[in-house]
Amino acid sequence: VALADALMVNTTLKELNVSSNQIGAAGAAVLAHALTLNKALTKLDMQLNGLDAASCAVLTAALKTNTTLAMLLADDTHINVDLQLLRVCRHDPTLTELELMSERLGDEDVCVLAEALKT
Repeated sequence: VALADALMVNTTLKELNVSSNQIGAAGAAVLAHALTLNKALTKLDMQLNGLDAASCAVLTAALKTNTTLAMLLADDTHINVDLQLLRVCRHDPTLTELELMSERLGDEDVCVLAEALKT
């Protein structure tokens, strides 16, 4: 919570790595709220945090209003989580890099990614 509070007012931090911290649903929710207010962060690494679909939905909503985040690393998450993150690419012109390593993308996943890349 303290980190999210700091992000809401911070104007200098450009990159944040919270990978492998098991932030869970509560951590994802406060981080998502901070992302709606933060205007400086350009890279967020959330790999290996065991995000579930609900956590991803909250983050996806935040990314739709964030205008500065250019790189999101979300490796080793669940496929349904990745689908939501891919869909946000269609609506976020500032997001220029999305890393989804260690995933087993299926047909639907690849179709969603292809659509997102068209924009």
